Amino acid sequence: MPSVAPLFGPMLIGTAINILLYGIMLTQMFTYHHRYTADAWWIRLFMVYLLLIETAVVVIEFGIVYQPLVLEFGSLNAVINFPTLLPGDALLIALVSCPIQLFTAWRIKVISSSYVLPAIICFLSIGSFGLGITTGIRVFLIGQFARETILVGTTTTWLATTCVCDVVIAVGMTHALLSRKTGFKQVDSQINRIVRLSVETGSLTAAAAVIDLALAVGIKSAAANFIVDFPLSTIYTCSVLALLNSREPNNPALLSGSRDAERNGRSLQLRSGGSSSGNGGSGGMTSPPASYALGNMGSPRERSNSVRYPNVNVHGHDFEMKAHVRMYGSGTDQYSPGSMTKVPE
Repeated sequence: MPSVAPLFGPMLIGTAINILLYGIMLTQMFTYHHRYTADAWWIRLFMVYLLLIETAVVVIEFGIVYQPLVLEFGSLNAVINFPTLLPGDALLIALVSCPIQLFTAWRIKVISSSYVLPAIICFLSIGSFGLGITTGIRVFLIGQFARETILVGTTTTWLATTCVCDVVIAVGMTHALLSRKTGFKQVDSQINRIVRLSVETGSLTAAAAVIDLALAVGIKSAAANFIVDFPLSTIYTCSVLALLNSREPNNPALLSGSRDAERNGRSLQLRSGGSSSGNGGSGGMTSPPASYALGNMGSPRERSNSVRYPNVNVHGHDFEMKAHVRMYGSGTDQYSPGSMTKVPE
C-alpha cells in the first residue's frame, strides 16, 4: 500500500502556500480596482477574469486534498486513484498563464513595434496552453497513481514550454525597454526601474516553472512538484498585478511620474533657440518628467492630454516612446520639434 505522506503532503503544503498567495493577490486586486479606475475596460475585465479563475483554483485545490485526507481517510482508494478534481489543476494553470503571456507579448509588440518576438511568445504560449489542456485530459483518463509515469512526457513538455516562454518574455521585455532609452536621465532611470521589475517578475514565474519541472522529473516516487505546481497560477497573477500597481496612481497611463507636472499641468514655454522661460531660467529644455508609459491604460481624454517631448514621447498610448511634437497641459500648445517654436493654432 503506497504511503500517504509522499503523495498528499506536498499537495497540502502547496495548497497552504497558494492560499497565502491568494490573500496577497486579493490585496493587489483591490488596490488595482480602487486606484486605476481609468484603465481601459478590457484590462479591468481581464483582471476580473483572473480573480475568478484564481478563486476557482483555491476551491479546486482545497477539494483535491480534502477528498483523500478527509472523505477517503483510511481507504485504499485514496492512494490508488487520483483525486477527482486533480485534472482541474493543469487546466486552470493553462487558463491563467496563457492569457498573461499573451498580454505581455502585446506589451512587447507596442513597445518595440516589432512582430517577431511577440509572435514567438504567442507561439510558445499557445503551445503551452494546448499542452496544459492535454495534461489535464490525460490525468482524467489515466486516473491512477500507479500509471502516473505515463504522464511524464506530456507534463515535462508542458512545463518546459512554459519555462522557455517565460524566459523569452523576460529577455524580450528587457531588450524592448532598453532600446527605448532617450538620453534623459530621469526617463532612463525610470526605464531601468521598469526593466528591473520586469526581470524580477518574469524571472519569478520562470524559476517557479523550472522548479516545478525539476521536481516532477527528479522525484518520481513522490508528488513533490505540487509544492510549486499548486501556487504557480497565483504567482503569474501576482506578477502582472505588481506591474500594473507600480504605476502613478493619479495618472494611470504612467508607471510613475513628476507629480507637480502631471497634476498641475504646467505648461513648458520654449523659445526659439532652445531657451526655457517656464522656470525663469535659460540654456535648454526642461527635463521631462520621470515617467514611462505602461500601455493604453487611460481613458481617451487622458490619452489626449499625454506628455510629449521632442525625441521622446512619454504617454499612455500603446507603450510608445517616439519622436513627436510636444503637447502638454491642456493639449493645445504645440511646438515644432525642429525649431522649438510655437506652432500657430
